[in-house]
Amino acid sequence: MYEITSAESITSWFARLITKLDIASVNELDEMRSFHSFSHTFISNIRNNHSSDLALLQQVVGHELFKGGITDEYTHKSADLKRLADVMNAFE
Repeated sequence: MYEITSAESITSWFARLITKLDIASVNELDEMRSFHSFSHTFISNIRNNHSSDLALLQQVVGHELFKGGITDEYTHKSADLKRLADVMNAFE
């Protein structure tokens, strides 16, 4: 069991965990995987797949309430899987 004493200890623990679980250190966007990746995944999912008030989302994740602000930096634009499957299924 690891003692969590700071953000750095969480980040270090997560890096050791993904190595132990043999998870790639980079994601499908060729970005380093980190504990912080959960924020990006959550924000991207909410913004791309759900109708949500941006200001409410910013409050949930602790971002400044200002237009898109830093929240835009966390959002990886993508279509939902159903729409992507429709494109693939159209190929004959």
